[in-house]
Amino acid sequence: MERNQQPVSRGAVWHARLVAIGVLLLAGMVLAGWLLDQPLLKSALPGQVAMKANTAVAFALAALALWLLQGGAVRPWRQRVALGCAVVVAALGAVSLTEY
Repeated sequence: MERNQQPVSRGAVWHARLVAIGVLLLAGMVLAGWLLDQPLLKSALPGQVAMKANTAVAFALAALALWLLQGGAVRPWRQRVALGCAVVVAALGAVSLTEY
């Protein structure tokens, strides 16, 4: 049984793309900070606590899933990749939670 596809406004698609790009850039900045050992790049805002690398990876995967699922009719391979990203994000969250 196929779900009823609702029309998506251009503004919503544009907003989803903008958010996905912003989160992906933030995650890339944090990962670069960890690779280059730069404390300023490790935190989202100067003077704040550094973001962990696994959190940055989870943000990047969530942004990728958002990018893949935005728009009208989503192709099946995009749904599978987005679901895989969501599973990895959930696994990273579960592993981080069990650490504490």
